[in-house]
Amino acid sequence: AMLNSFLDQAEIERLSDGTSLKRIFAGGEPLAPHVAARFASLLPQVSLIHGYGPTEATVDAAFYVLDPERDRDRLRIPIGKPVPGARLYVLDAHLAVQPCGVAGELYIAGAGVARGYLNRPALTEERFLEDPFYPGERMYKTGDLARWL
Repeated sequence: AMLNSFLDQAEIERLSDGTSLKRIFAGGEPLAPHVAARFASLLPQVSLIHGYGPTEATVDAAFYVLDPERDRDRLRIPIGKPVPGARLYVLDAHLAVQPCGVAGELYIAGAGVARGYLNRPALTEERFLEDPFYPGERMYKTGDLARWL
């Protein structure tokens, strides 16, 4: 929604006519392909970086740098790769790693993962699990379905 508002203003102000912008970082909600295409047509010289991350993983846990050619026919924009200090896992119900292309639940681990929910120990126990790949560390069960491309 915020990116659309920005693009509306960019159209009004004709920012494509010589803007000094280099990069725009957008996140907070899924990026629709038609919005990414609108961005590319209005601001072809500006890079669009889409961020993904639930509050429980601080700000962004993943990012994706859009490429208008590569992403032209996508039905969904990927969430991308983990930010430095974060790890992303796509796991099945038994916490086994899913192979490339197979859907599973997305888990986030690393420095940005919160300790849990304030005064909600049952929910904390359900969503913040021990990281089976890094003993002594925790991971967050996002509830989002994902797959490695």
